[in-house]
Amino acid sequence: MTIPRLQAFEFCDQPWLPALIREGYMDCLDQIHRLFQPYCHVAPLVAEWARRLGVSEVLDLGSGGGGQVATILEHLSRQGLNGPRFVLSDRYPEIESWRALERRFGPERIGFVSEPVSFDAIPSRYRAVTIFSAFHHLPPPAARALLKEVAENRDGILIVEFTRRTWTDLAGMLPAFFLNLLAPLTTERFHWGKLALAPLVAAMVSFDGIVSVLRSYTEDEIRDLAVASLQFSGQEVPWGRLPVSVAGCFSFLRQAGWKR
Repeated sequence: MTIPRLQAFEFCDQPWLPALIREGYMDCLDQIHRLFQPYCHVAPLVAEWARRLGVSEVLDLGSGGGGQVATILEHLSRQGLNGPRFVLSDRYPEIESWRALERRFGPERIGFVSEPVSFDAIPSRYRAVTIFSAFHHLPPPAARALLKEVAENRDGILIVEFTRRTWTDLAGMLPAFFLNLLAPLTTERFHWGKLALAPLVAAMVSFDGIVSVLRSYTEDEIRDLAVASLQFSGQEVPWGRLPVSVAGCFSFLRQAGWKR
């Protein structure tokens, strides 16, 4: 059963969030990606999407600590698939984490933009973009504007979310609090301050997780946003969906016949 969508407040969106708390917050998210590998099934979709577009490099928006992209790169290698080079970016760059990923995977597979990058100011050099677990942060007007910008100026966008607006996903966010308490002990960026702040950070991450569920768009809602942003009249938007156990994965591709 789908819950009505709510565009609410999330701590991770706030520019005033202290750096140590933001780093601890990203440690929690990265821990979830390491333990549960929610993006392990996305690698084939990414490889096929990039192949269809004919792109060798993509800009990832809202990368956070980079855990989603790291999982995808791992499984591209395990499955023997050729994927694009990812360039990580975020409104609040996680430079230290991204440098560690660059050392781990090599600069030929991953890079990053050091300056802040927002959804409404995408660097012009990138022809294709990905958004993993971040599209729900956009209210409908901003989401439509992003899709319109991509259709007019780029070759494609891949949108992936692993939260769905259901009671099951909402309930699943509650036990995560106890797991998030352990994040300061599992990160390579250990800091005694993070350990002291663990209950506060875990509560903030769990709160944001609940809000993320309530903010998540359904497939039909993203389709409608795409149609509205491109002002199609009766034309079908090419659409792909890969159902996985913990994710709804959406691919929205610009076609040669679409007018700029």
